[in-house]
Amino acid sequence: MPTLTAMMESDTLSFSNQRCLYENEEIMVEHSLMTFPDGTSEAVMVVNLLKDGKIIRTETGATPIK
Repeated sequence: MPTLTAMMESDTLSFSNQRCLYENEEIMVEHSLMTFPDGTSEAVMVVNLLKDGKIIRTETGATPIK
C-alpha cells in the first residue's frame, strides 16, 4: 500500500472531467479522467453502492488513454 498512498498524495495526480452519470438511493455511477505521476492517463468508472446516504461499497474500472 505504500505505493498507492504515495501516488494519491502526489501533487502530480490529477482528476479532470469528473461527473456523476447516474444516482439514486442505491447506486451512484461516476466517470473521470485521471493523470498519474508517471504521466499516464486513464478513463475511470466508479460505481458506489449506497445505503442510508453513505457509500458502503466501491468498484472501479479503468481504461488507459494513449
